[in-house]
Amino acid sequence: PTPRPVVPSAAPGVVKRQLVLDRFAERRRGTDRRLVVLVVFTGVISVTAVSALNARARR
Repeated sequence: PTPRPVVPSAAPGVVKRQLVLDRFAERRRGTDRRLVVLVVFTGVISVTAVSALNARARR
């Protein structure tokens, strides 16, 4: 059998995902900041919505 690169058998998916990320890193570099802003924005909106619903349910 051909020698395989030493990869922990517990995480083949992580290595594959890392390779995909490396492959698309250059293309994504411009959109990374926009993606982070979008994620933070949606997170804040969801947190405020949940807190508002909880406050409304308490009354």
